[in-house]
Amino acid sequence: MYLRLPLRTSGNTETWMEDRLAQRDSRSASARYGIAVVCAFGALLIRFSLAAALGEKAPYVTFFLGTAVSAMYGGFGPGMLTTFLGAILAGIYVVPPHNSLAFSGTSDYVGLSLFIAVAGFMSYQAGRLINATQHANALRELFQQTLVSIGDGVVSTDEEQRVRLLNPAAEQLTGWSQAKAHGRPVEEVFRIVREGSEDPVQNPIEKVLETGRIVGLAHHTELLTKDGRRVPIDDVGAPIKDGKGGVAGAVLVFRDITQRRNAEIALQKSERRSREILESMKDAFVLVDRQWRIVGLNSATERLVGRSREALLGRNHWEEFPEAVGTEVERSYRRCVADRMPVHFEFNHEAWGRWFEIDAYPSGDELAVYFRGTTERKQSEAALRRLNEDLKQFTFAATHDLREPLRMITVYAQMLERRLDAQLDEASRSYIEQVIKGGERASRLIDGLLEFSRIGEVEEAKPGRVSSEAALDEALSDLQIATTESRAIITRETLPDVVADAVHLCQLFQNLVGNAIKYRKPGTVPEVRINAQRDGANCVFSVQDNGVGIDPQHFAQIFVPFKRLHGLELAGAGIGLATCKRIVE
Repeated sequence: MYLRLPLRTSGNTETWMEDRLAQRDSRSASARYGIAVVCAFGALLIRFSLAAALGEKAPYVTFFLGTAVSAMYGGFGPGMLTTFLGAILAGIYVVPPHNSLAFSGTSDYVGLSLFIAVAGFMSYQAGRLINATQHANALRELFQQTLVSIGDGVVSTDEEQRVRLLNPAAEQLTGWSQAKAHGRPVEEVFRIVREGSEDPVQNPIEKVLETGRIVGLAHHTELLTKDGRRVPIDDVGAPIKDGKGGVAGAVLVFRDITQRRNAEIALQKSERRSREILESMKDAFVLVDRQWRIVGLNSATERLVGRSREALLGRNHWEEFPEAVGTEVERSYRRCVADRMPVHFEFNHEAWGRWFEIDAYPSGDELAVYFRGTTERKQSEAALRRLNEDLKQFTFAATHDLREPLRMITVYAQMLERRLDAQLDEASRSYIEQVIKGGERASRLIDGLLEFSRIGEVEEAKPGRVSSEAALDEALSDLQIATTESRAIITRETLPDVVADAVHLCQLFQNLVGNAIKYRKPGTVPEVRINAQRDGANCVFSVQDNGVGIDPQHFAQIFVPFKRLHGLELAGAGIGLATCKRIVE
């Protein structure tokens, strides 16, 4: 951890110090020089009071005292002012001849020179002392301001690990005030434990004093405050050296990292959930970076490619799977990265003899790839296509081969009935009629079988924008004879345009309306109503009638091919609703 303080550079710090001293000098200049004048005249008065005892001896002795007082209070400038004023006053009033600056001998000049030199040296030394003191005070003030202004908590201790200082941030974090914490053992004020437990952590101050080096705090550490709260922190401790380089104490800087720690925990939970989701997926997952290095995968990938996680992580994707270079895989991956758009494709891995279905998504600076083996599905689809084709061919062949024998049976039965009409009794006539009806019913079943075999063509239709009105008009036109014979009443609402196949939509209306007319109640005029209602992006059509209806227990059976609920009294092969269901699906 690094401590970042909102301070100036060293050069700017010196300027700030000079500004502070200059401000202090400007505020006290008049007082300092005024004291210098007072000291000079005060020294003269004291010399006058000692005239009886000293006579003309030591004329400058009291002026030395005045210079000392002036210099100690005001520094070099005021000290020198007192010195020169003292020299003048002593020359006029103390050194003979009195009331004149004239000196009587060489010794007077020597004494004056010695006084000025010694007093000047005293002023110089005093000035240096005052400047040093003021500089130290300014530094102390700067240090105090720094401790108050930084947002991190600061605790300093002596060599006995007793608290010397807590800044306001440390007071707020620990719950201790500077007054109450001063002199207490640092372990009492700064109590730290491992996150989520009561296990104590060695205090960094102790390590600092033992080693004399900077020490950081262990990760996931909490501070126990005075009022019992737990605050996640990180910190750093550093030794305080004395003038001889020895350790005179330690300083600890720490901060509240609750928000950062909460974010880290939330991120860890999110990553853990993501890993759990990826591991639970049946699809294989691979994550590659911009350099095409594999940086993530799940267990399904290991099983599918037969390689361990350790063998793949950090390796270049194209080097590990060179057979994919130059194929649809590489082209799709690079297009996904360049266009920042997902891609979906299937790939036949000829070297492995397997099919894969692949989805790739751009994810920040990485590419997320999901893929699954589809070899079994491909094989099943191919087998199903072959079976359907065989079934279709069989259906065509069977219906063609059955039509002619059935037609001959029906025709010869009718011819036999006409030739032997006078000779037939009621029983024989009934037998022949049953043969004819059976042949006609078998013919209808063959037609239904052929129609049902063509339902597969629905999947090959190309849907587009279709007018439902036009499709219904065409269906009603085809049903005109049935509508006229039954005197059916058809009502309709305005129908919307939809996305469908026009032929199949017409077939759908024709089958539903035709069924409504066919399965009418005896002696009742059929009424059929067609309407449509929007449902979000879809449209729900309904065909309602007043016919015989369907018992709810048969709802699941009515869409089964060749399933009929009304026996032989109504013509039909039982294929109409099965066809409708297939079209809608």
